[in-house]
Amino acid sequence: MTTWQDYAKTTYYNVSGDSYEDIINTVTKVTRVSATSGETLSGEMFCDETTVVTPPSALTSLTWVLPISIKSRVGQVKTFISTRDISTFTVNVGGGGSKLGNALTIAYANESYSYQCISTSGTGTWIRLA
Repeated sequence: MTTWQDYAKTTYYNVSGDSYEDIINTVTKVTRVSATSGETLSGEMFCDETTVVTPPSALTSLTWVLPISIKSRVGQVKTFISTRDISTFTVNVGGGGSKLGNALTIAYANESYSYQCISTSGTGTWIRLA
């Protein structure tokens, strides 16, 4: 565990009285965004999250960045869904981490895509679930 994670663990415990592990393992967040073409979206650290993109029309490109290992936890799931097609969809891991599974290049409207963190060693590894 890094110094940053130790600090976060202590801070959460001191503020809430709940253990850090209890908090991060139960937090699920839904984020709604009205993105524009060419934009880069990144998610919240540690929590499971569904990002719902609601652009006014189809997008030509969008990049979705998964958290770097020091801001992730093994088992964490990030899900992405857009209400419009995205013709060039790129998924990256912050800090140059790895992705396993088939690469996404297009995101179709109302289809969800999920990745799960399977390692926080080095820069981290995420695997595509759907």
